[in-house]
Parts: sequence; C-alpha cells; structure tokens
Amino acid sequence: TTITLTYVKDETVTQNTSYTVQHVVDGEVKDTNTYTGTAWINDDPAMITIVEGSLVQNTYTGYKLVNIIVTKPTRTRMLRATITPEVSEGDVIPSGTTISFIYEKDESQTKEIKYTVEHKVDGIIKDSKDYTKEVWVNDPYTLEIEANSLTENEYIGYKFDTMNPELKEGDIVDNGTVITLNYVAVYSKVIIHYVDIEGNSLLENLILDGQVGSDYEATAKEIESYSLVDTKGNVTGKFTENDIEITFVYDQFGTGGDEDITPEIVDNSTNPQTADSILNSALLLSLSLIGLLSGAIYLKKEDYDKID
Repeated sequence: TTITLTYVKDETVTQNTSYTVQHVVDGEVKDTNTYTGTAWINDDPAMITIVEGSLVQNTYTGYKLVNIIVTKPTRTRMLRATITPEVSEGDVIPSGTTISFIYEKDESQTKEIKYTVEHKVDGIIKDSKDYTKEVWVNDPYTLEIEANSLTENEYIGYKFDTMNPELKEGDIVDNGTVITLNYVAVYSKVIIHYVDIEGNSLLENLILDGQVGSDYEATAKEIESYSLVDTKGNVTGKFTENDIEITFVYDQFGTGGDEDITPEIVDNSTNPQTADSILNSALLLSLSLIGLLSGAIYLKKEDYDKID
C-alpha cells in the first residue's frame, strides 16, 4: 500500500526581502532609504518589487547627478545618469540590491560675493567701487582683497588719513565688507613781508591761511613816507602743500639827494592849449623877430651914411 501525502505551496510562509536606495554626494552617503517586502520562503533568490517614488533623485545645492550604480547580490553594474537606468519603478529585483545615486560637484552653480572700497572726503563719499568674485555656490562667503584695490586716491587739498577697518591686500574679508578710506583737508600759509630796499621789516608779517588748492590774493599796503618799488613772489595763485612767501619792497621818499625836491606838475587839463592858440603864438613871435631884424638893418644903414 502506498500512502501519498501531497503538499502544496504555502504562500503564507515567507521570508523578508528588501532593497536600499542611497544618495552619495561627493563620495559621502547623504541619504539612505530601505524598502522592505516579503517573498515565499523557498524563493532563491528572493525577489522584491521596486515601489513607486523610491527612485526619485534628490537635489543637492552645488551638485549634479552623474551616475546610478545598481549593486545586486551577484554583480555590480554602473550606469550613467544620461541613459535609462537598468531598473525602474515596478521592476522586480533580487532582495539585497542597493541602488546608489551618485552626485558630484557642479562648477556651473555659482554665486557672486563682493567687498566695497569707498573713499570719503570730509565725511562725504567721493568714489566707491565694488570688487566682485564669482565662486562655487557652496564656497565660503569670504574673499581675498585684490591687489591695488586699497590704493589711496588723490584729492586736491586733501590727504589720506585713516582706513576703517584697517586691512591690507591679501587679507580675507567677509562678503559685503565695506572698507572706507578717509581723507582730511590740508592747509598751508601765504606769508607776506613788508620791507625796505635794505631788507628791513617795515610792518609785521601778514599770514594768510587756506586749504591747499584754494585761491589767495595778496595786496600791498600803503606805508607813510614810502612807496612800493618791487614785489617778489606771485600776489595771486593757489595755496600749495608748501608755504608761499611774498615780499613787498618799499623805498622812502626823497632818498635821491640832501633836499627834497618836489617837481612841479603841470596839469594841462585845467589850461588846455588848442592848435589855433599855438599857431597864433608862433605867428606873433615870428613878426616880433622880423621887426627886430628890420630895426637892426635900418640902424646899420644910418651908420654907413654918416661915414660917407
């Protein structure tokens, strides 16, 4: 007698299955998700279905997807992100499979950072310039001060005073840093001397103060018993970084002899002579001379007559 016991597949007896999706950014695993399921206990290899939404690539600032690597229990296959992956949602894969999304640095993702140099003259901004740099989006928000960006400007009548903050080329500053170069006014003098021809001082020096680049004007003074005979230096001009000296030279009245002689000055404006009056005077003078000559000739003739 043969007794046959018949067994049928018991779908309720199962084994656990799983697959893993990981996102690797610049060689470092950033995110991992494991998806589980079950398979009949005797399935070898046990299989699992890729669930919907599990193969969506992530977004990482500054990085881009370059590869998808599917690692199965029996083999490893590398796929490029530009082609259809070997697996897709709904596919059945061996349990234990790892699907890796590989991300690498994307140099095209950039940001602009800057620092500003401004030049303040008497507290007022005269010039300002931004120094910008385009860097990878994940780089620090710092940049290096460029060569010649802190060069002092020239402003007539002003000089460089301070820098705030105090920095130098090559230093590292934060994005948005404002570097201010401050300038203050420069003043100088025009010194005016009043001397005689021997160089002796006649009056106390007059000193004019002014900002470099501004205009000045020096004027001679009237000094009793003296007259101006010479001027040394420019009586008008602009204040310069160096002091300017101007000398007015005077001579005393009457230094030419023992006695003061005041020449008579005829003012013809009060006694004008016209051409007619001059001509009449000349005519009268001529007639007078003719009369004198005629008289002299007559006397001379009488003398000859007497001799005869």
